Amino acid sequence: MEAWQISKKDARSLYLACVAWEHHASELGRAPRLQSNRMPNCECDFEFANVENVSEPLSKPAYNAGAFLFLMRTYEDQKLIRRLAHTAYFGALVGVPKESCIWHQPLICPHNLKAVDGDDFVEREMAKRIASGSVRLAAPKESILVSLSPLRIKRRQGSKDRLIHDLSYPIGKKIAQSGEKTAKSINSFASSSKLPLVHFSLDSFLEDVRACGPGSFIWKTDIQDAYRNIRLAKGQAQLFGFVWRDATYVDCSLPFGYTLSPGLFNIRIPEPCEWILRRWQVDVRHYLDDFFGCRSSLSKAQEDYSLTRKLLDLVGVKLHPPDTPGKDVPPATKVEVLGIQIDTVAFTLSLSDAKVDLTLNAIRRACCASLVGVKQLQSLAGLLSAATRVLPLGRPFLLELSAAIDLPESQGAEFGKRSISPQMQLDLDWWLVELPRRNGKLSIHHPPLYPEQIWTDASGQEGIGAHIGREQGDPRAVLVSTYDEEMTACQIYCKEMWALLQALRRWTTPEWAGHKIVCWTDNHGLKDAICAWRTTPKHAGLILRQIASLCLEGDFTLEACWIPTELNTLADSLSRFKTVGSELIADARLLAHTNTLVHAVRADHHKASREAPRT
Repeated sequence: MEAWQISKKDARSLYLACVAWEHHASELGRAPRLQSNRMPNCECDFEFANVENVSEPLSKPAYNAGAFLFLMRTYEDQKLIRRLAHTAYFGALVGVPKESCIWHQPLICPHNLKAVDGDDFVEREMAKRIASGSVRLAAPKESILVSLSPLRIKRRQGSKDRLIHDLSYPIGKKIAQSGEKTAKSINSFASSSKLPLVHFSLDSFLEDVRACGPGSFIWKTDIQDAYRNIRLAKGQAQLFGFVWRDATYVDCSLPFGYTLSPGLFNIRIPEPCEWILRRWQVDVRHYLDDFFGCRSSLSKAQEDYSLTRKLLDLVGVKLHPPDTPGKDVPPATKVEVLGIQIDTVAFTLSLSDAKVDLTLNAIRRACCASLVGVKQLQSLAGLLSAATRVLPLGRPFLLELSAAIDLPESQGAEFGKRSISPQMQLDLDWWLVELPRRNGKLSIHHPPLYPEQIWTDASGQEGIGAHIGREQGDPRAVLVSTYDEEMTACQIYCKEMWALLQALRRWTTPEWAGHKIVCWTDNHGLKDAICAWRTTPKHAGLILRQIASLCLEGDFTLEACWIPTELNTLADSLSRFKTVGSELIADARLLAHTNTLVHAVRADHHKASREAPRT
């Protein structure tokens, strides 16, 4: 019997366990679906299974991939399943080609963990990894072939620390040991395009919650150590070396910090598990090592939760104990999924109080400093980006922060520091007020569509035009306005956005609260800016902030839709002042109303422009 093969006794035990799991699912009324689709994220541009070097098995499989051979026996691509199972016994290839120079000229890193050697966390983590066999001491003859990269400690507030292998080191640096040539990192040889990974979207899970309705039950569970469950094939470990306690070690498992680790892990354990569960009618989704589901019935949710944990246990991966805070939650009506609290009773999304406090404190620290480090700003941007899940209209108030992070040194960025500009200060002040005020107010329900819609357009030199009504050819009211000197010099994209702003200022009413307002435009840039609440031109950013503020104050949702110019005839004619007296408006009463409105808007516009705050 080969070293990698399990004994007949163990094989029979695994077979019986798989049969028992399927029998248990059948007893719960879960008949397997006859038609099954291919798993996503299973295509890659390199050989990820060590199918050639079958003479060097691992001393011990990291997980029970044999369970996939039985439970996925109806999967259409059995060759793929055998390859996936094969890597559990022979290890995974990591996608760095053998012809690359990194195999022949190993990267030498002068850094190690001396600065934190006394840290109890590092001591515990290294002892745990060495004992499990996921890290080993490099052999004397092997040491000269090992590429060394530094270890880092990623400290995360509200969560456990993580030991990261910095495989992006060095970036454009010259290392003496590499022959005074620009050294390349391990990650530079591993393009993520080789293994495309379609991430789970929280929006898709929210659709499940909407389908289940208010009062539904959400559960989640989590695989411990995620990527570390995948062992590397013999010879691959030399790419992942590091120095600790003046000794050279190599990582025998997929490291945190490697570009392809998420995809290599995802294709081997989470994707097959979700396929099996869905085949047996378990409503489950996963994001890498996190599994969660939603059901309208408590009993069905408990069954899904139980079947998922039993399957993952059968596969041989270690799970967090039940009721582990933040990691494992049995069916409940308020559960945090990907950092967002979903309350199915109130049917709202929110951030936890701890995350709100963490975000507000980060804002205050940035506001109090004369110069702020780029890493601090990046951390702040990450916190605020997460907050936009519960406050989508906050995205325009991140534009200045993002621009400061991307500022090149030639434009005033010195020594990795940035100053807080007046506009960024206004944006951060906005977050300090609105985040605690609006947290927990975002409804999961899709807002109902308001019966009236808006059409807008802007011409190059003449002005803007807009109309509102139930049908495009039957406007209830129209709006036209000329440009002031500042707006005349702007790009047409800014003018289109300004037309929408003026229309919202004119027609926003309390009746819009809780509704979705549809705006039609023939400008793709405006449509994309409203959909994502992001834009590039600085002047457009100022207008977009004002539009977002109007939506927030009026408590309505704005959706922009594109319409061809030839179909946006009335708004186009209004922007060129060609509508009055034309066949488009033939009714005398409407013509009189239009003429009156033209003068009123022209007068009010300049007053509103002077009084409107420039946020």
